[in-house]
Amino acid sequence: MPPSLLMQSLEQVWKLLRPFEDRFAIAGGLAVSYWGFARSTQDIDIAIAIQDSTSFDAFLRSNGMFPAKARHITSLGSLQVSQWSLTLPDSYLDIDVDFLVSQSEFHGLVLDRAVTGSFQGVECPVRILSCEDLILFKAVAGRMIDLADIEELIHLHRDRLDRDYLTLWAAKLGVTLNKFR
Repeated sequence: MPPSLLMQSLEQVWKLLRPFEDRFAIAGGLAVSYWGFARSTQDIDIAIAIQDSTSFDAFLRSNGMFPAKARHITSLGSLQVSQWSLTLPDSYLDIDVDFLVSQSEFHGLVLDRAVTGSFQGVECPVRILSCEDLILFKAVAGRMIDLADIEELIHLHRDRLDRDYLTLWAAKLGVTLNKFR
């Protein structure tokens, strides 16, 4: 997928989510790229706090998004992944958008700590998970790609990472950050 199409989609989704104020932030591959490890990604991952998933689903549908699969919600512990798709005008490709939803203490803290940044091709400022929180999100997911992302992020930011924060939350979340030592 051309990066410009992904950036157009990000901008459209970002503007769509404005009613949620500061209760959402970019996660996943785009956040990894923001923090300096450029890697190809084909979707948009957004950590978001919502009160009612039925109302949120209706909101997304009324704004042109559609479920990516018949069963578009997957539970991962205290986190739910709600998978949606978006078709841009004048495009034949659908862009997948995964909303990472949770009511946990950690999820709320992550959204409070998100930083404001920008992506080339996106005119509005966006919020991105802090590097530490992205590492923790990736550790919880635990897929091979996530572990590779963690290794690169730690390598790139070793001297700037808040080690106490990472150690505390890794223990609370029950994850290990081997490459951190």
